[in-house]
Amino acid sequence: MRALALAGAMLLLLALPSRAQTTGAFCANDYTINGLVPGSTSCPPPLVFPGGPSRFTVITRNPGVPVILLVSLVTPCCPGLICLPPSGCPIPFTACGGTTNQSLDICPNLLQFPCGVTVPDPATGCGICNVVIAIPPGINFTTQAVILDPAPPLGRCGVPGFDFLLTQAYEVRTF
Repeated sequence: MRALALAGAMLLLLALPSRAQTTGAFCANDYTINGLVPGSTSCPPPLVFPGGPSRFTVITRNPGVPVILLVSLVTPCCPGLICLPPSGCPIPFTACGGTTNQSLDICPNLLQFPCGVTVPDPATGCGICNVVIAIPPGINFTTQAVILDPAPPLGRCGVPGFDFLLTQAYEVRTF
């Protein structure tokens, strides 16, 4: 009888809507660390790699767009922490139960690091920003990038009143 009640509780939990997060879309808001998991939804299993130089890459719709990396020493990710209005970019509606396509998915205590301004990627025509940061061994953190979305004529796809676009978030552990 107890096993039947436990099975029923598990089915109920599985039936509840999940609080999904921002999904990275190529040439819109894709964020990778050391080239890992492009196009993922925020908060996949933690990225684990040795301490040392790590490449943080953001691919955007347009060159010339400023990008800021948000980092929190609070782990794990906080999926759907703040649900934002949807952007006009072609990003899947996976955040906040499918009601929007972007959310802040890392916890407070944020540090900001400028990635710089995106430059044209000759292979795709998209904007790309790369920054290499030396991460000491034994550091755990979460990170998500903010793309400061431009106004027309560059093709703004941000939310009216919100001039930015969020990427997917990651938890990182170094050893």
